[in-house]
Amino acid sequence: MSIKMRNNKEEGTKCNVCLQEQKEVLRMYDILFGDCKIIIKICDECAEELFRKVLKANVELQGATKTSREIQIINKRNRIKKGTDWIKGAE
Repeated sequence: MSIKMRNNKEEGTKCNVCLQEQKEVLRMYDILFGDCKIIIKICDECAEELFRKVLKANVELQGATKTSREIQIINKRNRIKKGTDWIKGAE
């Protein structure tokens, strides 16, 4: 899945989270997740909070002991990224 992000410089744009306008914030971003057709407009302050929480969640996930099911999921993702998911028994 791709995540696209760009600066939004359109006048009158409002943050979808806190509803502050473009002129009230340092920077406004447009975020698009995968093939989703909805563009999320988010200010620099809300983006910082979002990324802080995502990073914390990721650190907790990476530091946690994995179950055998989670290890299978991780291995499958790695095989797909490497293009070797066609190997027999790769589940």
